[in-house]
Amino acid sequence: MKKINFNRQWNFSKLKSESFTVTHDAENKEKILTVDLPYDAMIHEKRNAKTKNGGQTGYYPGGIYLYTKKFFVPKEFQNKQIMIEFAGIQGISKILINHVFAKTSFNDYESEFINLNNFLKYGQENEIEVIVNNSVGQNSRWYSGSGLYRDVFLYLANKTYIPIYGTKLQTIYADQASATVSIDVNLKNLDIKQTAVLKLEIFDSTNQQAVAAGSYSVTLDGQSEVHVNQQLNIEHPHLWAPEHPALYVAKVTLASEKKILDQEQISFGLRTVKIDANHGFLLNGKSIKLRGTCLHHDNGILGAVCLEDAERRKLKLLKNAGFNAIRGSHFPMSDRSLQICDELGLLVLDELTDVWNQGKNVNDYSNYFHEFWKHDVALMVNKDFNHPSVVMYSTGNEIKEAGTPLGAKINRELTNEFHKLDPTRYVTSAVNAIVAADKQFKNIVTDTLSKGDFVADNKDFTKQTESSKKDINELNGMQSVLVGPLANAIAVNPQITAMLNEYVEANDVVGYNYLTGRYLFEHEHFPNRVILGTETFPADIASAWKIIKRHPHTIGEFTWIGYDYLGEAGVGIFYYNGQQNFQPQYPDRAAYIGDIDLIGNRRPMSYYREIVYGLRQQPYIAVERLNHYGEEPSKTPWMWKDAINSWTWPGFEGKPAIVNVCAAADQVELFLNGKSQGKKAAGEEHDFLAVFKINYEPGELVAVGYKNGTPCEKTTLATVGKPQQLKITVDKTELKANGEDLAFLMISSVDENGQLNQFDEADVSIETSGPCKLVAFGSANPSCEGNYFDRTWKTFDGRVLAVIRAGSQAGTTNIRVSAGGYPDAKIKVKSNSVDENFGEIY
Repeated sequence: MKKINFNRQWNFSKLKSESFTVTHDAENKEKILTVDLPYDAMIHEKRNAKTKNGGQTGYYPGGIYLYTKKFFVPKEFQNKQIMIEFAGIQGISKILINHVFAKTSFNDYESEFINLNNFLKYGQENEIEVIVNNSVGQNSRWYSGSGLYRDVFLYLANKTYIPIYGTKLQTIYADQASATVSIDVNLKNLDIKQTAVLKLEIFDSTNQQAVAAGSYSVTLDGQSEVHVNQQLNIEHPHLWAPEHPALYVAKVTLASEKKILDQEQISFGLRTVKIDANHGFLLNGKSIKLRGTCLHHDNGILGAVCLEDAERRKLKLLKNAGFNAIRGSHFPMSDRSLQICDELGLLVLDELTDVWNQGKNVNDYSNYFHEFWKHDVALMVNKDFNHPSVVMYSTGNEIKEAGTPLGAKINRELTNEFHKLDPTRYVTSAVNAIVAADKQFKNIVTDTLSKGDFVADNKDFTKQTESSKKDINELNGMQSVLVGPLANAIAVNPQITAMLNEYVEANDVVGYNYLTGRYLFEHEHFPNRVILGTETFPADIASAWKIIKRHPHTIGEFTWIGYDYLGEAGVGIFYYNGQQNFQPQYPDRAAYIGDIDLIGNRRPMSYYREIVYGLRQQPYIAVERLNHYGEEPSKTPWMWKDAINSWTWPGFEGKPAIVNVCAAADQVELFLNGKSQGKKAAGEEHDFLAVFKINYEPGELVAVGYKNGTPCEKTTLATVGKPQQLKITVDKTELKANGEDLAFLMISSVDENGQLNQFDEADVSIETSGPCKLVAFGSANPSCEGNYFDRTWKTFDGRVLAVIRAGSQAGTTNIRVSAGGYPDAKIKVKSNSVDENFGEIY
């Protein structure tokens, strides 16, 4: 089937009426805009402290929205098959074709496919209407976005064709000498009986050379469907792996009497995956550990729009920061994102859902799961099957039914369905003991505390038990039992084991959220189990990684979280005013727990993790904010340190400073302006961290690592001058005029030498003129007023980000940024013409 981009030139309006019905009453519509999809309506809403979504969506309200598009369908298309795909719609939606109801969509993250043949008027103009109701609120635990936030595609085919997802490729065998690929093709014939030829070709995508081919005769009965399975062999293949993500292209051609009936090209990779408790995770026969991160679907200040450049930038930043695996949290990742993971070499754990039948919000997907789960699994498998990046499925996240026999039954049914549809991949589930135990968890904690004598010699445990006895009935008291020796003791409590056994045994891989204490216990008591940290605390990386890298049955972890996100506001914000986390208050908008911040800059935790992984030898200096020295912030296990990579603190001369040096070396010596501040142990035995308390003095910090007493790698952090200019760093200055390309402009406050000043703040304004549009502007500040469509933003840690989106016209867009006391900074972005028929069905 011919796949046609259908994102351009939609009409969009917000409906004033609360009625969930289509209306053509102009008075019921706010301003009608012409937009290119994907388009997230929620990010354009003004935040509201009283919205019922609250901090879950970062105080962004929803609404009822109408998307419409008119398009001409030629008369000769009467004998064609025409489908439309909505790759994701946030909110319960009704889809109408020429004012006739076609379908209702309930799942925000799965594609909706509609056969248009019974609705279209040929030789005339047609209209599609999508009414999205995301006004009810309390349907997501994170920022969801609203409306058509993913792609829309049309598919066009003859009456004899290869259906969408009709070709599946599987690596049967692969090594350095040869590989065997199974190609299963589904053929559909809505015409009379005919004989056709199916031609299969595989090309090396790097040099466009054919590496395997075959032709096969197929008799197609009228009004029938046929499956054809063949195998092709490839000599000296390039195997797909994170370090070398080699891709091939399979070209499938169906022809009859030298006439091409249908044709498609599919990108895929050759790779094998084997997982067992003795060898761990084997990719192409090689042992590998999953250095993973969980990932929500929003793109920071852009909101939920799923555009290729935004997805690629985010995923590339994560790969460059040392991650080799992504967990979609907690929903199926988009096909667009998976394509990029294929290209970058990121392993993917794709997750089905956040809820089954027991909900976490009154309006979440638990209201529909029982009705659609088989349909959802089939859609997910069809989407994922040809992506080499996808190595595992997850049946769900922190499912509330997990501690019950019914939950175990449902988990088996889901796992079996995944296996039936895709026997090539493994299945797990992300289990949280607190969620599974529900009201029984308090009793389990109490029981563990009563048996604390078996670790009585552990002073930290004794101290923690006393604290927990005091605050276990407090709203946030449970957080004290999630880390440290007590957490490990609770994790192996016999009640936890008995409660989870049947559930976890339904899966191929046991996935645990925040249950590091079970990693070694599992292998001792259940030696055949493979363990994966499906969700882990960032600050727990040093202790957890010691276990993971030494024991084959533990195959890796997915930290929460690699890239900061909107919603779940305040989980990781350092409050110094007595406010507690998980109790968001306006204007909190972001979680603030990402290794990478909301606009794409690495935070100290990211460098610390890279050192723990063994990927970085150079030390890294993180200075805790001097303006909060001596103050006790709120803290959750998801938070590390309120520190930045800066030695510029004017007004704090002579004041105490805490300097954290992350280092792989055995020892670290810290120098301030050439004077030694002493040596401290670092490396794995000391969690790769040396902490110094010194007095602030402008100048230069130098951290020198020592291995076996010999100096090795070092790093320098110097005081910078007063900010004197605005520096613009742009990822690209040429775009395609396709309505989708993006340019990211990082605007920094720098001194006369171009060095970033993270201390001073500047109110930065931006102006643009030309065919490209400013679609987002903002900082990484997790708690501030303002909207990302405002034209002035205050820097946070010295930076703001602007995002420019191409329009449909070619030309040059002039961009100017300004701030009081700074000279203006200017840059140009050029947009080049695309095929004039781009997005047209004819």
